[in-house]
Amino acid sequence: MSTAAEIVARVRGERQLSMSLLAELAGVSRSTVSRIESGKFEPTFALLQRVVEAAGFTIDAAPEVPGAQG
Repeated sequence: MSTAAEIVARVRGERQLSMSLLAELAGVSRSTVSRIESGKFEPTFALLQRVVEAAGFTIDAAPEVPGAQG
């Protein structure tokens, strides 16, 4: 299973979005995206879903993180 940090970093990278743009699209601060990606903040499922969907994915269709165990 991938961590929230891995998922957010992966979807942001797949869409080539800056942290600032992803934050704007998701309606959160850039700091929130940064803290999620760095593992300093574990978002609720609803927040993770909002960020992932802002990048154009759904939680069940988010790109797989290589090496993640599920």
